[in-house]
Amino acid sequence: MHFCIPCIIFGHKDLSGRMNIMDAEVEGNFELESYTGVSINRFFGGQQSGNLYNLDYVSPGANFRFKTIIFNVNLEKEDEEWRERVREGVLFLIRSLTQGIFVGGRKSTGAGLVKLTNLEVRAFTQGSWKEVKISW
Repeated sequence: MHFCIPCIIFGHKDLSGRMNIMDAEVEGNFELESYTGVSINRFFGGQQSGNLYNLDYVSPGANFRFKTIIFNVNLEKEDEEWRERVREGVLFLIRSLTQGIFVGGRKSTGAGLVKLTNLEVRAFTQGSWKEVKISW
């Protein structure tokens, strides 16, 4: 059975993913803000009567600290072709995150911009951690 590269990285119903993303913690000053909106009736194109909703969000510009663990992917070099393609996929994901991407819902309203700064990559090999320099 063959799996696509994203399935190998993030997982599939028949395959455990190689990447685990841990909870992010807010650093520094931030505010929780609230937005009140109205549901739109897609059939009629107008508001849906009686369907107000509130959306809570963290103020724009807030910084988060997070960690991800990637198992069994050598970010420096892989020998087999499929492993090299997985490595390239992970590097593409990291590079995209350092440039900034939108994730989650409400992207059309500007929500969800994620941009990695102060990137640190370490590898656990032969019983110890070492810094890994990523080259694009």
